[in-house]
Order: sequence, then C-alpha cells, then structure tokens
Amino acid sequence: MPLSPYALEKFVSQGISKLNNLSITNLKKEFPERESWYGNFVLNLMFHSHIEPGREGFAYLTIRRAQAALNSWETICHLASVINPQNISAYFDALESVEHLIAAMWQGIDFARKSLQIDVFSQHDGSEYERLNGIYNFSRHFDPESLPEGYLHAIWLTEDGVSCIGEKGTEWHIKYNELREILLMLGRVASAIANNKKPESEAAKVRPG
Repeated sequence: MPLSPYALEKFVSQGISKLNNLSITNLKKEFPERESWYGNFVLNLMFHSHIEPGREGFAYLTIRRAQAALNSWETICHLASVINPQNISAYFDALESVEHLIAAMWQGIDFARKSLQIDVFSQHDGSEYERLNGIYNFSRHFDPESLPEGYLHAIWLTEDGVSCIGEKGTEWHIKYNELREILLMLGRVASAIANNKKPESEAAKVRPG
C-alpha cells in the first residue's frame, strides 16, 4: 500500500513526497584513466620525485578522496533512475552515498588546499565551497535531538540538490550540478598529481572571486 505524502513527510524524510527524479549526470567519460592513477603516481614518485618531500601524504589522500567521491557519485547516478517517493530503500541508499560523497569531496579539497597552500572560500561568501563545507561540518557534529520540529534528518535530498538544516535553523543547499563541477575540479587535480602534471590551473578555479 503506497504511503500518503503526509506519511512520507512525517515518518520517512522531509521533502521525500516531492522527489521523483534527481537532476544528476554521470562522470564516467571524464576520467577514463582513473584506474591508473595509483600506479602512475607511484611510478612518478619513484622516478621523478614530483612531490615535495614531506607532502606525499597529502598527495595520496587527495587521490584517494577523489576516487572515493567519484565512486559515490557513480552510485548516486545509478540510484537516480529508481528513486521515487515510494522507493524508500533507494532513497536511503542514495542519501548514504551522498553523505559519503560530501565527506570524500570536502576532505579531498582540504588535502589539496593544504598541499597547494591555497584558500578555497572566504567566510560568508556564499560560494558552493562554503556551502559544501557547512554541510560537511554540520553533518559530522549535529545532535539529532537538536533537529527542529518536523525534521527527521540533518541532510535530505531534493530533485535539484542536497539540503542540510544547520545550527539555529540555518539551511544549507547545494545543487547537484555544483557538486558535479567541484568533483570535476577535484578529479582533475588528482589526475594531475598522479600523472606528474601541474595542478595549479585547476586548483586556481577554487579560489573565490
């Protein structure tokens, strides 16, 4: 028996009754060589010493988080075609993958930022990087008992993106196409690190303004 919109909103997740598809496209064609990133990185590290001594750990983690984020993105793209208000299992599978995606993306960006010694956003600039960081931080530290009335989850899915209820009722929202662009940037930085190319041209795109 299908659940009514009221039951879906009250007992499953806020916003789920309006969710019929996700505006998300895959990245399979963007990084056809990514299975070779680790091997290429090791060879370049051995024979070209292309990473400054002491920063190898940052480089490895950037590649690892980019790979994890791309894997999560592919899972979400697969689930997008079967998500609807009545497919509760698919919804929570996608939500779990989104949470993994956000964590991997932000950690990868943070490691890349530290490795390249750049800033990615200014406080209160409203950029997609600030919003991604806000969702990541709040989802890690929130207390379920502090959720406002009517909210079952700190993070939920909408047709065009991911929303999060933050501190003092502040709502963060980032669109799937914004996540996709950030993930493209992170993947290109990881690819450049693995293949001994200069990532500065890609990293520069994350600077505000």
